[in-house]
Amino acid sequence: MDPGYLKRNKCLEFVKKAYEMVNDPSTDSIISWGPNGDTFIVWNPSKCCTDLLPQYLGIRNFKKFEYYGFKMVESRQLEFACDDFVKDQPELLEKIGQRYKEMLYQNHGKRVETLVNRLKSCKTEKEGVLVSIEYFKKGEMKMRAKMDQFLAKEVERFMKTVAYERKIRGGEDLPKHVEDRLQLVCDSLDNLTNAAAADL
Repeated sequence: MDPGYLKRNKCLEFVKKAYEMVNDPSTDSIISWGPNGDTFIVWNPSKCCTDLLPQYLGIRNFKKFEYYGFKMVESRQLEFACDDFVKDQPELLEKIGQRYKEMLYQNHGKRVETLVNRLKSCKTEKEGVLVSIEYFKKGEMKMRAKMDQFLAKEVERFMKTVAYERKIRGGEDLPKHVEDRLQLVCDSLDNLTNAAAADL
């Protein structure tokens, strides 16, 4: 069976379960549709990550949403949007799965075509090996750049969650053991930032 078809089905299964979660009136205090029905808002991020995401999707964060094309919306709340993920229009979800499949084919095809064309122009075996090494190094650099972007978004999301928790607690400090762990996280982020700067 076509691997792209399997990945499309996996994506479609995910967005259907996500739609069911957002559309369930009993979860509205935690997650619900935005006012226009073309976004969803996470009102209680911590409860969503510990209860709803594992129950509906078998995950504990929003990484996979971005993987399937969802994007964070500039908002006072944690809010996401994706083309064709729309309230009262579940029939549009098929388009998300198809778009994901086409994106996989397009990205993979371009990369392979580039490598094949360069290898064809090589005059010696050694030159071909060097071209292959360069190709895979560039791929590794791109993966690292994507990981950096992902980490930056995760940190932003994490800080929004902390800010939200403090807000609903009336500005009070979180429990000491939580504040201590937050400090450890901030220290780790400072170390990573300093290490990255030293590599430049």
